[in-house]
Amino acid sequence: METNSTNSENYLKSVLKNKTGFTTPENYFSDAENRFSSFLSEEKLPDNGAFITPDSYFDNLEDLILSKTTSTEKEVKVISLKQKVLKFIPIAAAACIALFIGLNSFIFSNSENISFDDLADIEIENWIENNTSLISNDDLAFAYTNIDFDESDMVPNSITKDEIENYLSNEDNISLILEND
Repeated sequence: METNSTNSENYLKSVLKNKTGFTTPENYFSDAENRFSSFLSEEKLPDNGAFITPDSYFDNLEDLILSKTTSTEKEVKVISLKQKVLKFIPIAAAACIALFIGLNSFIFSNSENISFDDLADIEIENWIENNTSLISNDDLAFAYTNIDFDESDMVPNSITKDEIENYLSNEDNISLILEND
């Protein structure tokens, strides 16, 4: 039963092919001698007396560092933000004037005035049809208070009785004729 188990030694050897799974870095054994000799040479160095600090060095160290870092005060010229802004105000004003003149001379130089007479009748009719909610009957009555209307202006005199009979005899207007009877 051990031969069939996946944890058996024979099974692991067949899968790993006699490899243990542990590896060493390249040139590990060739460099081992050099590393070992460097450890030996470090042991030969003296443990004490290699670096000697002067007497009372640490007593005066803080004062020495502070004396080197704090320098004598130099007078520094401070430019305030207000002075910088005041320098740019004339430049900004000149740019605004140049922009105003440029826009007026190039873009708004259209000397053609459009009047109400220039509009086509169809455009006016379309506007009235689309904007009926903006115009009330009171507005129209107020607009036409000073205008005298003649009936002759409204109804042309050139319509004959025959034209009226032909219009009324059309099939579409039968309901109008029947209503008047």
